[in-house]
Amino acid sequence: MKNKYSAYSLSFFLMFVTVLMVSGCKTLPANAPEGFAAYQGENPFRAVSPDGVMYRVRTEENKPFAELSFWKTALKKHMNDSGYRFISESEVKTDTQTGYQLELSAPVGDKDYTYLIALFVKGDTLIIAEASGEMTRFKKLQTSIVEAIKKIKG
Repeated sequence: MKNKYSAYSLSFFLMFVTVLMVSGCKTLPANAPEGFAAYQGENPFRAVSPDGVMYRVRTEENKPFAELSFWKTALKKHMNDSGYRFISESEVKTDTQTGYQLELSAPVGDKDYTYLIALFVKGDTLIIAEASGEMTRFKKLQTSIVEAIKKIKG
C-alpha cells in the first residue's frame, strides 16, 4: 500500500534540504566523518559518503538570542510539527561545547530517510551539524558521523 503522504513528504524533504543548503553560514573548523569525502572550498562545510549520505556543518545567528534549552524545545517541536518522526534525542559533547542531538526519520518515496541534527549554542552563534541519508545506509555510518560531530571546533 502506498503511503498517501509520500509525494508531500518528498516535496517537503527536498524543499527543506534545499533551504538548508543555501542559507548563509560562517566557516567552521569541521572534518568529514570517516569514509566521507569533503567538498573542497565549500561554505558551509559539506561531505558525502560513497552511497549518498550527506553531512554538513554550518552556523546561524542565535536570533532570537536564547540558551540551548530554548533551541532544544523549538527544534524538536518544529521538526515534529513538520511531519518528521522522532527517533531519539541526546546530549552531545565536543571538547568545548555541550549540545543537543536529535534523530528523526521521514518517508521519501518508498524508503525511509534518517535526519540527524546536532545543535550547539556559542554566544550569538548557533553551530548546526546535519546528516541525512537513506536509513539503512545512514545506520552503517552513524558512528562515524557522531564522532565527527564530537570533533567540531566552534
